[in-house]
Amino acid sequence: VDNEKPVLVGVPANATVECDAIPAAANVTATDNCGAGAVQYSETKADGNCSGNYTLTRTWSVTDIHGNSSSATQVVTVRDTKAPVISCPADVTVNCQDDNSPAATGSATATDNCSTPAITFSDASTKSTDPNIAGFYNYTITRTWTATDVCGNSSSCVQTITVQDITNPVITCPSSVTLSCEADKGTAANGVATATDNCSPVQITSSDVSTQNSDVNNAGHYNYTITRTWRATDVTGNFSECVQTITVIDITKPVITCASNVTVNCQDDKSPAGAGTSTATDNCSPVAITYSDVSTQNSNVNNRAHYNYTITRTWRATDVTGNWSECVQTITVQDITAPVAVCK
Repeated sequence: VDNEKPVLVGVPANATVECDAIPAAANVTATDNCGAGAVQYSETKADGNCSGNYTLTRTWSVTDIHGNSSSATQVVTVRDTKAPVISCPADVTVNCQDDNSPAATGSATATDNCSTPAITFSDASTKSTDPNIAGFYNYTITRTWTATDVCGNSSSCVQTITVQDITNPVITCPSSVTLSCEADKGTAANGVATATDNCSPVQITSSDVSTQNSDVNNAGHYNYTITRTWRATDVTGNFSECVQTITVIDITKPVITCASNVTVNCQDDKSPAGAGTSTATDNCSPVAITYSDVSTQNSNVNNRAHYNYTITRTWRATDVTGNWSECVQTITVQDITAPVAVCK
């Protein structure tokens, strides 16, 4: 009579292993007192809470030639307890107008022992909420990347993104101009610079350096140059400058009004005090008035033309810069008074 069961040899003990280190099924053999049959193997899987957590039940069985049988079981508990290995993109410095999203600054990568991890990120920024202060354009983004596998194991790394505004505004000056000395030399009349910036609002200011002489009787008070320097400054202090040149000149002649033509007796005062004085106005400076005479008077006192003649008086008005205008006054001198007879 054969009533002894076969004996299974080499059945491994129960084990708990990582999902990437599952052992192969053992090569179990059998012995029997009379003759064992072939060892049969089967395996069942019981899923856990994630794809990396489950249980394998491995069963070996054998029946001898007389129908006596034995079986043995190994339970392999599979666990995913290893966090993914994450690699952060390099720290970067970008301009304030640049794209600072992962598309531009790089994304983390990760590997896992069992599954494909999901990669997420979160940002903490020092950016100000006020667009009128530098901290709105110069700030730091601390980007924390996290890789999480299907069983919830995770690891993180940090990328630092430094945002800065180091670009000067682009400034455009108004055209240089030449003005008459009486013209408005202010910015309202002669143009204001314009500017654009890569990120922030721009403040535009100007400063003047003038070569004007302070003496109103000097030509340099009316002929001079204003060098107007325009500056565009953004919120973070970057600035650009350009120069507008305003040339001031006095090229306008005085306007002269002549004394009227007159006819005087030969004995009358023929000077300006007696015959009249011309007047003049100028657009900018004081005016000096002078005159010169050309006379047709004969030098011979016994000649009629010594008493009947013409004075052509040329008046000239000259401003400080040398511009001048002239006019002519005619003074007709005649002797039309009869002698006074004295009877004895």
